Amino acid sequence: MNSSARKKLVFLTAMCFFLSIIENAFPKPVPFFRLGLANLPVMISFLVMSPSQSLVLVFLKILSGSVASGTLFSYIFLFSFCGSMASFLVMAALFPLKKRGMVSWVGVSLSGALANNFAQLVLSRIFIFGESTVYVAPYFLALSLASSIVLGLFAEFFQSRSRWLDAVIREGEHSVEGMNGAREDSLEKDGGSGCLKSRLAFGFAAVFCLGIVVFSCFCRSLAVLWSLVAVLAVAVFVLRRKVFLGPAAVMVVSVTAVSLLVPHGKILFELGFLKVTEGALVQGLLRSGRLTACVFSSRLAFALLSFFHAEPRGLVAQILSLSAAFGSRKGVALEGKTGFMDRMDSVLLEVWQE
Repeated sequence: MNSSARKKLVFLTAMCFFLSIIENAFPKPVPFFRLGLANLPVMISFLVMSPSQSLVLVFLKILSGSVASGTLFSYIFLFSFCGSMASFLVMAALFPLKKRGMVSWVGVSLSGALANNFAQLVLSRIFIFGESTVYVAPYFLALSLASSIVLGLFAEFFQSRSRWLDAVIREGEHSVEGMNGAREDSLEKDGGSGCLKSRLAFGFAAVFCLGIVVFSCFCRSLAVLWSLVAVLAVAVFVLRRKVFLGPAAVMVVSVTAVSLLVPHGKILFELGFLKVTEGALVQGLLRSGRLTACVFSSRLAFALLSFFHAEPRGLVAQILSLSAAFGSRKGVALEGKTGFMDRMDSVLLEVWQE
């Protein structure tokens, strides 16, 4: 990969990471639902990169998004991987039609969203909601399709007036210096005891979380499972001095509530038309407990990495550095152009030209 292609890959991956952080700040009305903001750089990549380079971007997007949400070592990562890959394959197949004017960005975005939804609903049927998936699917599809239409319209608007995108396209395959001397040199210096320490810490964290995932999948005791969740939450709090219980609580309530829609076992009580049965309640609490254990174990893994001072290096360090650069700039609006897109474009152009 030449320096120009590498620069685009790192830049667009940093965009994905930054947008994933923004996306995680929004409440999720349906478990695992995402607005899809991080798909914008992937769509842009079809204009400025080869299909194989765009595929690498998708892998890095999945990893960066999982890091941003703290779910890299959980099997929620599987949802993101399968959904993103299905979406990429469909969008990549449709992009040649987009170049010929036969399909708009809205059509590409919608098709990608449908592929993503289908993959995630299949996984939800297997791992999470079971037969209750049929009750979640309509809301999940409606929200996702609405957000994909908005994203497609934004992509059309962005392509038509982005100064940054024009600069990237004009640069083409001309060789560039890289992000800057220090960032390029970091790859050459990536080695030694610091690199080995980071790899060992990452390997330990991965094995630890894999053990939690396997144990939680086979655990059939609510008391043991939720005791594990409590221990993991306390450990995260001790190491990071903060723990966000809100997203976990929403996930527990939503997954358990959906499970109750398919009653089985002894009737415990009735809430209007809903019969709360023992079997459905236990299944819901087991499923939500496993998900919560995976999420907290993943967050604990990152807390352990910080505790052992396992600092990112090389490509990862470049991506994090650029992502921080996006967040630290407000952009300079041009005369007569003060909208959100213009300011975002100004930030992209400023960081790109550094």
